Amino acid sequence: MEDFYAGKGLFLTGGTGFIGKVVIEKLLRCTPDIDKIYVLVRPKKGRSAADRLESDVISSAIFNRLRSERSDFDTFMYHERIIAHYESCSLETLQNALAILERWSVVHMVQEPAKTRGATPRTLVLLTQRYHDGKELDVLARRLATFRKVPLGGPKSMDIADLLAEIPGLAKL
Repeated sequence: MEDFYAGKGLFLTGGTGFIGKVVIEKLLRCTPDIDKIYVLVRPKKGRSAADRLESDVISSAIFNRLRSERSDFDTFMYHERIIAHYESCSLETLQNALAILERWSVVHMVQEPAKTRGATPRTLVLLTQRYHDGKELDVLARRLATFRKVPLGGPKSMDIADLLAEIPGLAKL
């Protein structure tokens, strides 16, 4: 894991949820040479994305071990390694993100269980449909060393391989 992420940037969605925080903490603790972690955080209840990243993620008790191991955690790790990123999920945004993603080599998308609870495979396909029609997700997947969409808590009957087969370029993953 350490060698794989060394010098690479990571774009993470779902970073404010529990699983996202655990992933961020593990990456920061176990991959000291990771370049930057860009976390998609939406502004909410009058708070900016950067403010939410700091108060909801960085201040979390999950980071206490890392904070105790690194005296420079609050200055170096937060301001240098973890960056809040927000844009709406639109076709234009994805096209703009493709240009930014030229620098990134790894993208992980963590989907919280509460967001998929009770969803059917058809619903999950519809969630990805906006990218499927324009082939933007296919273009994105081909530009990256690794692209993984991790749907946590989906129905047990859901076959991820069938879902990914619907999206050109991802079926081979």
